[in-house]
Amino acid sequence: MAVASGRGDMKRHLLTASLFLVLLCLSCVSQGALQQTDFETDCSTGGCTSRPLDAPLALGAWLDIAVTVELDNTSTPPPTSLRAADSAVLGVSGARITGAGGGLSALLVETPDGVVVDFFHIWVGPATRLKLVPTRPDGTALPSLEQVLVLAAGEQAVVERIPYANSQLLLGRSDAVVTVDSPAVDAVNDPNANRVLLTAAAPGDATVTVEALGVTTSFQVRVTP
Repeated sequence: MAVASGRGDMKRHLLTASLFLVLLCLSCVSQGALQQTDFETDCSTGGCTSRPLDAPLALGAWLDIAVTVELDNTSTPPPTSLRAADSAVLGVSGARITGAGGGLSALLVETPDGVVVDFFHIWVGPATRLKLVPTRPDGTALPSLEQVLVLAAGEQAVVERIPYANSQLLLGRSDAVVTVDSPAVDAVNDPNANRVLLTAAAPGDATVTVEALGVTTSFQVRVTP
């Protein structure tokens, strides 16, 4: 496998960086191990437009990756594509990566003739819990879902779901199965934003159950007249 000449001893970088996740955050980007590319992704949670790859990817979740190549001695970077060093851990389709199995894999940036321009290590791990964060559609915070969520008939709320492995934040978008046990509440899942849109349809109580990434959690909603 050929490696493009850039900054420093490439072989030394490959050996040292293969043992741990290289994360050098510059604003909303993460720098590749060879410091010749910047990696970033759109946000799977929160209100930002992009974020660095600063946490593991959830098993079964996906992310769309943007790569900026900056090679020495060239004003026009070559076209590149992404490839996983271990396809059992990381799936790659175009600019999208998917957590295929638990473990660590390098995400390689390659030219059409197979030269590795840079790489970035990504951990993949299973989610153990989903943190649910409720807000109003305009982003105004609502009380924690540890309490009953109270909405007036006709009101809406957005519940963001954030995967964690114990206390470790995980990245990635995923689909979800959302069920409601009462006609008091309508729920629509949005996998592209990792959130559920709730509409208070009629007075009454409801239990909303969210299942995603192998984890199931639920919360209570009360709709008042």
